[in-house]
Amino acid sequence: IRTIQEISSTYYSNNPKLITDAITMSYDLNQNGVEDIISCHYWERWGSLQCESIIDEVKFNISYGCQRLGISYQMHEGYHSLVCNRDTLLNFNPNSKSYE
Repeated sequence: IRTIQEISSTYYSNNPKLITDAITMSYDLNQNGVEDIISCHYWERWGSLQCESIIDEVKFNISYGCQRLGISYQMHEGYHSLVCNRDTLLNFNPNSKSYE
């Protein structure tokens, strides 16, 4: 699935000195004119990303063991969907304030 922006665990495997650093991307996920933030750390044991997002000042985890996390062009319930790995689409649930 194509993405607007993405973070990949290969960044860490190609730059082992940066394993403790967070990678951050910002994008207006809900089209309200405010940049939302997705921040990921590398989970070395599994070679995957552990991420969290801040949307409208609410922080929540996005920890699905993704090696790639991207922002999809597709929208659901007024929010951009996220892409985990190559083909798993995560949609925002406004009731639980989380991507599922």
